[in-house]
Amino acid sequence: MATLFRRKSRLFVGELDLSDLDMSFVVSRNLSSKPNTCEIEIYNLTPAHRGQIANNTNALIRLEAGYESGLTTLFVGNTREASSQRAIVDWVTHISA
Repeated sequence: MATLFRRKSRLFVGELDLSDLDMSFVVSRNLSSKPNTCEIEIYNLTPAHRGQIANNTNALIRLEAGYESGLTTLFVGNTREASSQRAIVDWVTHISA
């Protein structure tokens, strides 16, 4: 994983700590009565972890991001959808929460 100015992120899906994997995410927040949403892509999970995430569609998601000096919680919520697909040489797991 590339070092991006000492940026750091942590992701917990249920009991799984996926912090050491490459990931991308978008958190959408609003002031209306609609709930905030989070879209996460995780690259190259093991088959066992892909299965765990796919079978537990109501798992608690906790996403934290920031710098090495301190992380901030960006999102806490439950999984709505989870799927994995092959993208050329990588496995990409997409989680909507």
